Amino acid sequence: MNKSVFSFTERFIDYAGLFPPAKLSLPVALSNFLKYSNDKYEQMLSKFICPVNLLPQLENLIGSGNSGLKKFYISALSTGGNNISEFKLNLEKDIKTWKEFVTGKSGPAVINSFEARIPDKIMNTEDKKVLTELINAISGNIKKEISDPVMIFLQAPLNENRNHTAASLIDVIYAHNQSGFNTGFKLRTGGLEAVSFPASEHIAFCIR
Repeated sequence: MNKSVFSFTERFIDYAGLFPPAKLSLPVALSNFLKYSNDKYEQMLSKFICPVNLLPQLENLIGSGNSGLKKFYISALSTGGNNISEFKLNLEKDIKTWKEFVTGKSGPAVINSFEARIPDKIMNTEDKKVLTELINAISGNIKKEISDPVMIFLQAPLNENRNHTAASLIDVIYAHNQSGFNTGFKLRTGGLEAVSFPASEHIAFCIR
């Protein structure tokens, strides 16, 4: 492999075997990920994507016969919510589960990123203060309870106002990061249905 290609693809692919189209069980997905971590192309592999509610099960799998594993990284997916109160309540539960994982028998597994989809009701409001408060709450709670450095990635809904909602979220993230860079914008670019695939113009808009 050319050195430039090697550099470009280093830690390039997160492993999402738990999700469609593969939709594997956690034991099989973890087994695959660990196998790929020792493959000749392991330099391309980045994080294991895992919903927070599966962390206790993951902890049991790591602690049962998987001693001697090398360090690997996890991106934890939030439970989310349909509105701000539900989102905040689930966030508290997520962080509690996350903290128990960190202080338990997680061994070589390190959670270094947290992903969340912002509820449509929050994104549809014109008041950016609500969105700012939510991002500050996510960041503040994680900093308070989790000692390891963590990057937060926030996703805007893909709807008829997608350019507007993406721009609003990006603006608020930018302002938030002025006091300490720990948050990024996530653009989902596909799924099982056509509606999940954004137009190339929207992708270009977000990149720009």
